[in-house]
Amino acid sequence: MQFKYKKKILLFQRKNQSCISGKKQYIKSMKSIRSIFQSNVPSPDSGSLIRRDGFTVFAAPGTEMPEGFPENIAREKVLKESGSVAAYLCGGGKYFCKIYKFRNFLHSLKRTFRTPRAFRCFAGAQLLAEYGFQTPKPIGAAVRYRGSVPLYQILLTESLPENTVYPGNEFKQAGFDEAENMLCALAAFAAKLHQAGFIHGDMSLRNFYFIPEKNTFGVIDLDGICHYPAGVPAKAAAREVARLIASAYRSTALKDPPRQKWLELVLQSYRETGGSPLPVKPLCRTIDRLQQHRDHPVWKG
Repeated sequence: MQFKYKKKILLFQRKNQSCISGKKQYIKSMKSIRSIFQSNVPSPDSGSLIRRDGFTVFAAPGTEMPEGFPENIAREKVLKESGSVAAYLCGGGKYFCKIYKFRNFLHSLKRTFRTPRAFRCFAGAQLLAEYGFQTPKPIGAAVRYRGSVPLYQILLTESLPENTVYPGNEFKQAGFDEAENMLCALAAFAAKLHQAGFIHGDMSLRNFYFIPEKNTFGVIDLDGICHYPAGVPAKAAAREVARLIASAYRSTALKDPPRQKWLELVLQSYRETGGSPLPVKPLCRTIDRLQQHRDHPVWKG
């Protein structure tokens, strides 16, 4: 009896040790996976790193934080409120604040091995500005951790001017000629981004803006931004252009939008601006998949 009891204890210890070693291998593999897939993700390297109210905060150099940042900043005008994201204006409309909410433990655990979205946007905006692209100036980014799990993230930037034009809104009311001109201009801007090695990650009409005084486009919502100094992969560039075209079909109010013509115009404008040739068939498949996923009435039947 005593021998059987000792045998059970030894078996339990071996099993427990194998579980522990398995967990260590899993964590080690996840770290190596992160180093591979996050190698092109911008990370904050310029600015001061401070601790405030339990948050890890990156502050842009030479900027002044508004009172109450990060957690107790006064909300003045809510722009968006959902289960995962909240966006609002603060500081008399001078600042734009975006909060990435904690949905559940699994959602946060999935992001444990990634650069926090607030830090990614902060670093991406700094890098875009270095390359001469327009994006709201980052002020600060804050993340509250529980262990290594990011539970609460806040991004603070300067707000856009009141006369800013948003293509996502303008495209809904645009006629055939206006829609074509807008798509060609955005395709040219996308080619410039790709030439500089940037992938936006969610290139849709709602994530662009136009400043009339500077006569140039800018980008917002940099949650998925990546930078490839050696050049953007062709497949990644094709996915970006496909998202742009798919968002145009999703946004237009035209009854019979000329799908083939818009596709040809976008590709032509992209190439003429210096963009590399894109694989057309995979691009078209991506457009179809995106539209079917959205269940847009244009693609039914």
